[in-house]
Amino acid sequence: MIRQLAQSTVAIINTSDLSPQANGSVIVNTRTLGEAQGLCPEERFREQDTAPFCSGFLISPDTIVTAGHCVSDESDCAQISVAFGFSLNTAGSSVKTLERNEIYKCARIIHAEVPKRIPLPKPIPDQSTTIPSGPDFSIFTLDRPVRGHQPLKWRNTGTPELSSDVFVIGHPSGLPTKVAGGAKIRKLNPPAYFTTNLDTYGGNSGSPVFAQNTLEVEGILVRGGSDYVYQSEQRCRASVRCPDDQCRGEDVMSITEIIKHLKATP
Repeated sequence: MIRQLAQSTVAIINTSDLSPQANGSVIVNTRTLGEAQGLCPEERFREQDTAPFCSGFLISPDTIVTAGHCVSDESDCAQISVAFGFSLNTAGSSVKTLERNEIYKCARIIHAEVPKRIPLPKPIPDQSTTIPSGPDFSIFTLDRPVRGHQPLKWRNTGTPELSSDVFVIGHPSGLPTKVAGGAKIRKLNPPAYFTTNLDTYGGNSGSPVFAQNTLEVEGILVRGGSDYVYQSEQRCRASVRCPDDQCRGEDVMSITEIIKHLKATP
């Protein structure tokens, strides 16, 4: 069932990184994760290719939802494409080439909001002196209806519960589709957000976060802690690793905050 849900998620890629071919395929300009992030040899997935800068998901036959800071206005819309199937379905498969009919262009922003940054009352040394505040989402239409993929279902009423199980599907650090589960809601930040211990990275922004018990979209992954830390002895970067109840956690915007906009889509 989770694999089926993944078929309704998308990779958001700069159109300039896509090269259509005469045979109907599209070559994707990629780099390995190890190259892109300067990773240490023991890091997982370091040999896999990366390209997306954000993630998203299908909520109607021609409409995508993502984080607002990923696609915030018509200028962004004009420069991006979304790709279904940026995934490794078998051990020997590749994401360097995609089928043209699985790639769609952003046509029009329906509604987008990007959080404003407000100053912290007591700034933490060596960290940002501001925090984002307000909604962070974008809803945009595609250049044509999507074929072969079903819109996801989302929570229509109520609010998420503390300690409930969640999982996320998206493109951490621009990798092919990854599912990260075994996580819970750690903190409720009403009205718009909740915090989880999901394993997410930059590139997961815009990913759908699902309730484990209903398989409905509970929210949109929008931000989190640092992804990598430099290892001075090895001269490379490694993933930040935290116990489940420590570090800042990963923030999710509740899907119920944008219900009125979702219901207005075709």
